[in-house]
Amino acid sequence: MRDDVDMNDILFLTTGTSVFTTKDREMLEERYNVTTVEMNIRKEPTDFITLVQEIRRHDLLFGWFASPTVSIATLIASFLNTSSIIITGGFDVARVPEIEYGLTLDSKYYHLTRAALTAANKVLAVSESNKTEALEIAPTAHIETVYVGAVDTETFVPGTDSDENLVLTVGAVKTQNLVKKGLKPFAEASKLLPDKEFVILGDHADEEAVSKLRASGGDNLSLPGYASFDDLVKYYQRAGIYVQASRHESFGISLAEAMACECVPVASRHGSLPEVVGETGVYVDPVTPKGLKTGIIDATELPGTPARQRVLEKFRKAQRRDALYSHVDDVLERSRTYRG
Repeated sequence: MRDDVDMNDILFLTTGTSVFTTKDREMLEERYNVTTVEMNIRKEPTDFITLVQEIRRHDLLFGWFASPTVSIATLIASFLNTSSIIITGGFDVARVPEIEYGLTLDSKYYHLTRAALTAANKVLAVSESNKTEALEIAPTAHIETVYVGAVDTETFVPGTDSDENLVLTVGAVKTQNLVKKGLKPFAEASKLLPDKEFVILGDHADEEAVSKLRASGGDNLSLPGYASFDDLVKYYQRAGIYVQASRHESFGISLAEAMACECVPVASRHGSLPEVVGETGVYVDPVTPKGLKTGIIDATELPGTPARQRVLEKFRKAQRRDALYSHVDDVLERSRTYRG
């Protein structure tokens, strides 16, 4: 805890726990009094009264992800003159009809999200691409970019046995991700490069999707399923190349973690991926098995050091922590000034 600021009460509101929400909550707890509430009032409408009560007794509502619950909470906070910050995270503001991806493709959620983003004291987007999407919904909202990366570069470090013939991608194996995360063209590319080992690392959330990938890939494709955190790091450290062939990414945390371990990135140009990769890897556009084959071959000629250096310069945990503190302090100070 820091001694140079008065402690303020923050209501940290989410509809579900994730790596992102946990990291931000822990950073905020180092500086502020934080009450965490996980709630989905679409499933439990009776929680509405509890939500109003919690907002009343806190100085700031910090909503992670512009879900309907966070949006409703933000509008309540505005009515009660309680300050609010929303973190936009991807699906909440994305509008990609060709893959049926995005909460606000539904008109009722579009208008709710627009009202909430506009009402919030600040909206913190996780990338410039994410900011652009949010502004398309709420052009007058106060939106700034704070990269969500927060990569622990002391944990995600290069390994000693990196293999350029190991090609890795990370993502839950489910039907939507065959296209959204580019898992199907990744699997198909394995047939075109039989001398390389292709690995799709992620929970087998949909056995039908697992079967489709196995049928699409070569004998050199493996799907080991869920990996513990330690095993995830080991895979990053072993892989020479990391592929992110997504149709949409609001940031691409797995990509950044792999880059911190000096994997050479091969990525699509969708969403925020060019912000993460910069000039350190190879782009594939459009994403096809043949395009991925060419990109992977080209990537074997590149060093991994620039990829890690980019993460060190732009996406370290300390950078996000300091930015969050700055924005929260600013909103709280403005609130105190307003209230006189």
